[in-house]
Amino acid sequence: MRRNSEGRAEQIILAAETQIERARWVTALQQHKQMDGYANKEDLPQCEVTKVHMSHEPDELGLQQADVVIILQRVDGWCHGERMRDGERGWFPASCATEITNRIAVQLNVERMERLRKETNV
Repeated sequence: MRRNSEGRAEQIILAAETQIERARWVTALQQHKQMDGYANKEDLPQCEVTKVHMSHEPDELGLQQADVVIILQRVDGWCHGERMRDGERGWFPASCATEITNRIAVQLNVERMERLRKETNV
C-alpha cells in the first residue's frame, strides 16, 4: 500500500462476504498496475456475447451481442474480461456469453484485435 506520512508502508485489511466481492476488490486495487503483461493472448480463453449486458456498477463491462471478450478471471458466475474491440475491461455475468473453443477462431480474433488497434490507435 502507499506510504504514510512517516514513510512507512500502511497495511489495510479488507473483508468481503463473497468470493466475487473479494475478486472485485482485488481487481480494483490492481488497476494501477494494468494487467497488460499477458504473454500470449491466444492462450487466454475467449467468449462471444450471446445476451446484451448493461453495466450497473462502475467496474462492470457493458456488452453488446456478438462482442468478443478475453476472459482474464472467473469467480462465482462472473467473469473479468477485456472487450476485444476496444480493450475496455470489467466484470460481466458468465451467463451472457459462450466460450469460444475453436483454437483457429481464437487465433483469428487475436490477429483481428491487434490489426484493429493498430489502425485505430486503441
